[in-house]
This record gives sequence, structure tokens and C-alpha cells, in this order.
Amino acid sequence: MHEIVDKLLNGVFDYDNGKLSFSVQRIEETIPVGGMYEGSFTIESMDDLPASGNVFTSSMRLVCRIDSFEAKSIDVTFLFDSTGLEPGDIIKGDVQIVSNKGEYYIPFAFSIVRSIVKSSMGSVKNLFHFTNQAQMSWEEAVSLFYSREFLQVFEGNEKAQLIKYRGFANQPGNEEAVDDFLISVNKKQPVTYSVDKNVHEFTDVTESLRCELPVRKSTWGYVHLKVTTDCRFLRIEKDELTANDFLGNVHRFVFFVEEDKLHEGRNFGRLIFTSPHQTLTVTIIVSKRMSNEGLRIERREKRNLTMRLMRCYIAFRTKHINVNTWVRDSLKIVERLNVLDEKNPESRLFQAQLLLVSQRFNEAKWIIDHVANDLKIQRKEPTLYSYYLYLTTLYLRDEEYINEVAAEVEDMYKRNRNDYRILWTLMYLDEDLSSNHSQKIELIEEQYKNGCRSPIMYVEAYQYYVNNPVTLSRLNEFEIQILTWAARNGLMNNELCKQVLYICARTKEFSEGLLKLLIRIYRINEDPDVVSAICSMLIREGKTDTEYFEWYSRGVEMELRITKLYEYYMLSIPLDREDLLPKSVIMYFGFKNHMDYIHIAYLYANMLRHRFEVQRLCEEYEPAMREFAIEQIRKGHINRDLAFIYEQVVPADAIEPDIVNDFVRLLFSYDVAVDKGVKNICVVQEEFEGESVYPVENGHAYPDIYSSNYMVFAENERGIRSILPDKNVSRLMNEAAYVPFIKNYVSDNPGFNLYLCSGRRHFITIDDDNVDFCRNLVDSIDIRESFKRDVRMELLRHYYDNNEISTLDEFLINIDPRILNQKDRAELIGYFVIRGMYDEAYDIITIYGAEKVPVKTVVRICSHMISRKEELYDVMLVKVAYHAFINGKYDVMTLQYLVDNFNGLTKELRNLWKAAGQFDLDCDKLMEKLIIQMLTTRTTIGEKNQLFEEYVRKGSNTRIELAYLSYNAYDYFIKERVLDPGVFYHLTKNYRRGEKLNDACKLALLKYYAEDEKVYDDRIKDMLTEFIKEFLQKNIFFVFFREFTSIMPELSVYNDKTIVEYRTDPGVRVLLHYIIEGDEEEESYHTEEMRNMYGGVFSREFILFFGENLQYYITEESAGHEALTFSDSVSISDAVSAGRESRYDLLNDMVVSKTLQDEDTLIQLMEEYVIDECFTDKVFTCI
Repeated sequence: MHEIVDKLLNGVFDYDNGKLSFSVQRIEETIPVGGMYEGSFTIESMDDLPASGNVFTSSMRLVCRIDSFEAKSIDVTFLFDSTGLEPGDIIKGDVQIVSNKGEYYIPFAFSIVRSIVKSSMGSVKNLFHFTNQAQMSWEEAVSLFYSREFLQVFEGNEKAQLIKYRGFANQPGNEEAVDDFLISVNKKQPVTYSVDKNVHEFTDVTESLRCELPVRKSTWGYVHLKVTTDCRFLRIEKDELTANDFLGNVHRFVFFVEEDKLHEGRNFGRLIFTSPHQTLTVTIIVSKRMSNEGLRIERREKRNLTMRLMRCYIAFRTKHINVNTWVRDSLKIVERLNVLDEKNPESRLFQAQLLLVSQRFNEAKWIIDHVANDLKIQRKEPTLYSYYLYLTTLYLRDEEYINEVAAEVEDMYKRNRNDYRILWTLMYLDEDLSSNHSQKIELIEEQYKNGCRSPIMYVEAYQYYVNNPVTLSRLNEFEIQILTWAARNGLMNNELCKQVLYICARTKEFSEGLLKLLIRIYRINEDPDVVSAICSMLIREGKTDTEYFEWYSRGVEMELRITKLYEYYMLSIPLDREDLLPKSVIMYFGFKNHMDYIHIAYLYANMLRHRFEVQRLCEEYEPAMREFAIEQIRKGHINRDLAFIYEQVVPADAIEPDIVNDFVRLLFSYDVAVDKGVKNICVVQEEFEGESVYPVENGHAYPDIYSSNYMVFAENERGIRSILPDKNVSRLMNEAAYVPFIKNYVSDNPGFNLYLCSGRRHFITIDDDNVDFCRNLVDSIDIRESFKRDVRMELLRHYYDNNEISTLDEFLINIDPRILNQKDRAELIGYFVIRGMYDEAYDIITIYGAEKVPVKTVVRICSHMISRKEELYDVMLVKVAYHAFINGKYDVMTLQYLVDNFNGLTKELRNLWKAAGQFDLDCDKLMEKLIIQMLTTRTTIGEKNQLFEEYVRKGSNTRIELAYLSYNAYDYFIKERVLDPGVFYHLTKNYRRGEKLNDACKLALLKYYAEDEKVYDDRIKDMLTEFIKEFLQKNIFFVFFREFTSIMPELSVYNDKTIVEYRTDPGVRVLLHYIIEGDEEEESYHTEEMRNMYGGVFSREFILFFGENLQYYITEESAGHEALTFSDSVSISDAVSAGRESRYDLLNDMVVSKTLQDEDTLIQLMEEYVIDECFTDKVFTCI
């Protein structure tokens, strides 16, 4: 910028130094946290001349790629660094351009936002945006949900939902988890399904049908609907529905009714729609018309009558009714059967048998003959024919005939071995078979194996066993079936029951059928022997399910002596049973106890819960209980019973150091109860990395949870998770009673360290008791960095507050500023400063900024760094120091450093100069820089005169002083700006000192002294005379020169001239357009180019007389364009001159006298003019 000094000293002035234009008026951008922003703008000179200057920025975060320029047009690239800033921060400032065409600034504002997650709909800044994205494009939302960038959504107000996201995002790509997450954060409702009707009925179906069922979903989201049916006649087109199957919210589900798979009458089936949150059942009823409705009704009645007939027969055979009742009731049934179908030979034969029993032989014989003749019973129907033959033997008592019939029926049975009815007939015809009971039973069992389940056969076998109990020697499936039928019908007698028990005692194989038989027998007689048999059989088979506890419990109550009864009693007992165990059980296990730990724990816990009822036993068992508890602690076992035992028999002060690490995990265990189908439970703790997975056994899992901020998820076989309600999660032990006694022995347990650091609170508390545990916590890889950051800051405060200086220093050095937030980083810097670690503090500021650092702290850092800087100039240090300065804080050293090194806008330099003046600092260079910058940029400040005076007083550079004076003189003379009188004083002083003044300075002095009739001494007169003579020699004359006629009479020659002066840019062509009114020859305007007398002051001389009026206007011509800029008129006053010093005055007064018709004065003036003319001719001659 020093070249401006040479120009000004040489009298080279720019009337207008031009202007710059910028491609942007303001820079505003949004930047994600930690991001960089690179942009650019263009500087252009608005004239054809190149511009030169410097580019500065008001913020240490914004750096321009260039810091100076000299060109007509230049692109300035800048880079903004947001390192260390946080969402919500707004950094404001400006880019400053200091140039020879003025000073400019471009405001900027950079807003810091959370890292932006992009989608097709725009930025996803929160879960509300994500929900909208999911609603518009589900597939894209699912992909976004599992992306790494999605975590950025939880950095703001959504932070509380992060723990849910961590639990649901376990299976990348799983759509159901995305839907469940949105439901859990109340951003949507579950997708439910509905139909118009839950029952659809189709009547008179005669062919297969294609049907449509409109299925509606309630809302958007994950759609996966499984469809099944529970019948053969329904066929479905799709067994799964997804979102693509729905048009809007409706899907027309297609299913088929297959006519060939329908039976006559009403057919029932279901369509079952299953989703993650719902099961929807639609009942389908299809009626197929019967070929003959009356026939259907008739068939049903026949079936019912036949069943009644059989029940009567069984009641008779089992002696529940006598023969007369049987015959009477059965005849009524048979008669109705005959009415329904008079040609049915079966019912006719039933009727004949009943008549024969009643000894109504003639009637019976007539019916039998009728069946044989009219209904034509033949051999091709062996079942009825054998029955027919049997009935004939009842009234034809011929032994030979009977034998023949028996032989024939036997032959038919051999050909039809699966027909139990022929066997029944044979058993009553063949005397050998009737008397051979073992063979009869074998044949009945054969029928059973062939699938016969007719009570007719059961009653025959039963009659055999009830009459001969000792023949029951085994209990296979057949025998169990017969006896179960008998028990169900209340037919078991004591002898048969005893035989069953006898066989059970010798049977080693377990049979569910036998167990059910014994249970039925017990329900009949409540015999302890039956309970003994049941328990023995269950024990042999090793049955310990809770469903068998009833029988073990009965055995204990009955004090049965069965080996291992008490063990199986305990193994089968429901573990949620709270009643006090029988004392016999308790005492039994006092002698020997080989159960698994779960049931032993139940035993001991049951005793302890009922301590007052079994006080003595508890005291006897206490050593064994304590030994058992210690053993289970070592093995890491926990459940609700064990937790109760630990608290009851293991006092806090009795925990041995060698089991502490095992015990502490149990101490923080929870009982999580889950429904059937849950495979694992997953625990996400806010402060921990990752998640913990625990298997579910018997509906429970036992995770160890140390945080007060946790969430428990249930996970099924497919890995799908759901959030468990709080009621399902309960704490097992009161850890507060144990922690004081065990904390010094726990090692390598980040969870325990976390508990000691925060307890069950939501904030961190550090004291002398837990400080070491907190230190371990921040070194753990299992703890999330966001939480460790808070712990670190609390540790710093603790060390400082407790004057643990060496620990504080060591801890400070090991903290990585990158992991801290802005507030904590500022606090860290404060500790560095307190400990004199200025280099470390300064390094952090240069990387992460000083926005949140207390300004006093910044000043201390700057002062220290300035005192140590070997190099005088450090651009970053200047920025940091100025940051403190503009925030009103500085000291002498910082201020002096800024005075010596800061560059910026003129007003900023002015502020530094004023601040430095309060401390009497050496700011000569600053003042010189400021003056030169004002000269270069033509920027001014209100204190410029004060600044200049101080600069001169402290010993200025004469060249710069004269340049400043020249600049102001030019402005005063050319642009007619008001100046402080001191400027003229310094101009005069420099002239007297022998300094060479340029024309602008001289003209300014002349103009100044010509104003307001100033009084001046001879030296001033000599100076002014010298200046005027110089200009007159250059043929330069200005109107105000006339004011000096008194000291230079020769200037009177200009009295007859009327001068038009006009000030403008000297680079333009100035045209004067004029006409003199009063001159009869003047009829049109004349145009002349005005002369540039000096620096843009244009002039034109005229000689006007009284009565003449000069009308004129001025135009400027530049770049081929002419513009009117000024107009005016000039006329001569009508007063007669008091003193006529020139012939012009005489002539002008003559014109006035003539106009006024003052002839005497006119004649006098004419005489005077002639005398002067003659005198002049005589005295002055041409050389």
C-alpha cells in the first residue's frame, strides 16, 4: 500500500478510485457437525482498471485461499472448519476486503446442525422425518434404518430413543423390527387387519366356488400376513400377504370352495390370518344340499336309535337293568326302527330276538321266516345271515341243528375274520368256544387289534375278567382299554382293582393308558394302594413334571413308604408354590440331599420363608444352607429362591474376598419372566457398548443389570424382538446392603464400577470412596464413550477440588479432546491454564476454536504464547487474541501483539489504536498503517484528526505526513470537503520547513486563506504571493484568487472577467453550452469545451456588461455518452462601481448610466475613459 504515498506526494490523485462488486452479498450455509465447507466468491472491478488489496476474515474458522490480489477479477476460495462446534451453534462474522477501491465486508453465518441423513424426500433430522419417509417409501426407510448414518438421528432431542433403536436393530434388513421400533416410540400404530364379516355362509353349493374376501389393513407399515385353513374343502390362492398385495389398504383375498371335498349338509372351516400383532379368524360355512333331506333325517334317527339300543344291551349285560326292562325298552326302539324302514332285516331280527327272550315264539318265528322269505337273507350277507341262523336255533332246539349252524357260522367267521358281529354270534352258538374263555378273549383281542372298538366286545371281555379276576395276568393295551371302559362306566369291583394293582406292582413298562386307568380307579375308591401304584410307576419312569405332583403329594400325605417318593415330590413340585412343605419332607432332606440346586434352593427358601413355623429346623439346617449358598455363589447360580437364601444366610460382612467377583454379578441380577416362545432376552444398557443376551429357561432369565437406564427385549426363535414391560422385570437382591463390604474386592467389573459411579441415579457423583472405580470406568472398553466423557470431567473436578495436583496433571495429559463436547473442552482448557499447560491449551483452541472458552482464559493463553513466540507473527495467535479483544478482554501484552500484527478493516485498526492509547503503548506502526490504509481505501474515521495529530506529535514519517496532507488538501480543494484547520497549519509548517508542496496543497492553502477574510502575517503573504505567481505562470486562475488583489494588485486585470467554474471527474470531457442575452447578435447557444484548470476544476472566462445575462448548461461526455449535469445563469449587477479601477469598470458604468438615463454621469464617465485611453497610449508603448 505504500505506493499511494508516492502518488500523493507527486500530486497524482484519483478523482474516483472506483468500486468493487461481489458475486455474493452474504454467505449463509448449514454445515453438519465436524464438517468442512468450501465455497468461493468473485471480486470484480467495476471499471477497466485492476484492483489490488488484501482479504481478511474475522473468524479463525474461516480461511481464504488467497490473502492478497491484484486483478480486474479474481475468484476467492474459502474454507470453513466446524471442528469442535455443536448442533445449534451459529458462527457469524465477515470476510473483509481492504483495497485501493475501498473497504468492503461480506457477512457470513454458518449454522451447525447434526450430521444430515439424506433420503429421497430430503434431510432426515429426527424421527418425525423418518416416520414420514417410512410412510412414503417403506423400502427406503428400512434401508436407512440399518445404515450407519441413521445413528445421527439420535444426537438431538431423540437421544432418549437410542436405547430402543439399539435393541431393535439387531437383524439388518428386518422390516418387522423397523415397524416395532416406530410403534415403540409412538410414531405409528400397529398394523391390524379386519374383514367385513367374520362368518361367511354359502348355501346349496353344487359346484366349486371362487370367492373373494376383502381384507383391510388399518395403517401403513410392515405387512406380513400368513394365511392357513383348517379344512380340506377350502383352498387358498396365497398363503402369505405382503404390502405389495394391498391396493391402498385393501386386498381381495381369493379362496376356493372345492365341491368334491364337501359332505352333504353343513361343512365348517376357517381361514386363519396371522400377523405379528394379531390373529384374525374367518369362519366359512358351506351347505351342500343332500339328495334327499328326508333320508338324511331318517338316517340320523336310525343312528341314534341304534346307539340307544346298544346302551340298553350294555346296561342289561352289566346288570344295571333286568331282562324285562331291557326287553321292554329295546322293543320300543326296534318298533320305531321298523316304522322308519319296514324292510330293514336287521331291525326285524333284533325284534325277533327280543320276542324270543320274552318267549313269544310264534311271533318271533313269523318275523324270522318273513325275513328269510320276503327280505331274502342270503349267504352273500354273512353278518345278517349268521345272526339269522343264530336266532333260528333259539326256537329250534335241535342239538344237531344247532351244531350245523355253529359249524356254518364258524366257516363264515373264518372267511370274515374282521367282522366282530359274526364272532359275537359264534360265541353264543359254539359251546366249545363259549366254555373256552381264554380262546374267547384271544378272539376279542384280535378284533381289537383289527380296529374294533365296539362296546359289545368290551362287555364280553369285561364279563370274563370280572368273573375271573385272577385270569387277568397282564396289562397290555387291550386289557387297559377294556378296564378303562369298565372304570369309565363304574364297573370296576374291588377284586378286579386289586388284580390290577397286583399286576402294576410287577409291571416295569410305563403306559399313559395304565396311568389313566389307575387314576380312574382312584377316583372311584380313593384307595391308598392305588396312589402307591401310581407313584411307584411314575418314579420308575422318572416322571417329574408338575402335572404328576398331585400324586406324589398324596403319597407324602398318606405317608406311603415308597423309595424316592420325597425326591420326586420335590422334583415335581411347582416352584411358585408358597405353602410350607410337609415337615416329613423337610426332615427327610436333612439326612440326605442329592437333588439339583434348583430344588434344594426351593426347599431351603421355603423353610426360610416360613422360619417362624419351623424355627428349630431352620437353625439345624442353617450351616448346610450357608454351605450350599457359598457353593452356588461360586458356580454363579441365581434365581428367586437362591437370591432369598443369599440374603438370609450370607451376611454382607461374611462375604469372603475369593467369592466377591462371583457374588457381585448375582447381586445385580434381575428376574425376567417371559411368555412361551421366547428364546432369549436381550438387555441394552445406555452406558454400555453393545448388548447382553441371556437364554430363557422355564420361562425365566436372569440378567445382571447395573445401569438405571436400561431396556429389556424378548427375542423369539426368528430373532424378532419386542420390548418387555416393566412388570416382567424385577430385582432379586438389595445390593445396597452388600456394596460397602465388597467394593474393595471387586475387580474387572465395569458394571460394578458404573454402579459406584452413578448408583441408581441418572447423574454422576464422585467422592473419595469411588474415585478409583470411576477411573477404572473411563479405561473400560465396555463403556460407551459418551458416558465416559462425563465421568472424565467429573474426575477432573474431583482432582482439582481435592488438590490432587499430580493426579490431575497426569489425567489431563491423557484426555483426548476429540471425545469431549464443546462445554467440557472449554473446561479442560481451563484446567490446562490453571496448571500452566499453556501449549496444550493453545493447541486445543487452534483446532477446536475458542467460542465457549472464557475470554479471560483466552487472554491468559495468548499472553503466555506471545511471551514464548520466537517468531513475531503467528496468524492463528493473532486471530485468537483478537477474538478476546472484540469480547472486551485483553492485557498489555496481548494488546501490544495485536497493535504490532493485526490487519483488518480501518475501523478495527481504529479500535485497537484507541485501546492502545489507554495503556500508552507504542503504536507508531499501527498509526502509520492506519493512515496509509485510509489513504489507500479512502476510508475515514471520526478520529482521523486526533490520530494524525498524535502521529505527527510522536515523530511522523514526513513522506506519510505530506501524503496525508496532500490527500486532505485534494479533497478540500477539488471536492470542497470541510477540513480541520490543523491540516492547513501542518501544510504551512511543512512549507516553512522547506518541504516541497504539490499543487493540491498550495491550492488548498490559497483557498483556505481566501475564505472569511482571514488575517495573516507577512510570511503568509509571501507564501501566498509565491503560490499565486506559480499558478499564473501556468495560466491557472481561479475566482478566489481575486481575494488576494490587495497583496497582488496585478490580479486586478481579472476583474473584468466573469468565470464559470465546474468540478467533476477530470477524466470526462466537459462541454459548456451558453447564450448571452442582451447581445442582439446572439440567437442560439454556443458550445465550447471547458478547460481543466486543475484536478477536475473546469473553467471558462467571459466579459459581461451590465444588461447582459449569461444562460448556460453543462454536459459531461464519457464513453460516448453525453449527460446534462448542471445549468445556471450569470448577470452583471446594475450598481455603479464605487471605485473604477479599470476601463472595464468605466465601460460598465457608462452602460448603467445610460440605462438609468443619467446623462451627466454618462458624460463624466466618457470623459474619464478618453483621458485614460490617451494617457495609456502616451505612457505605454509596445515592445
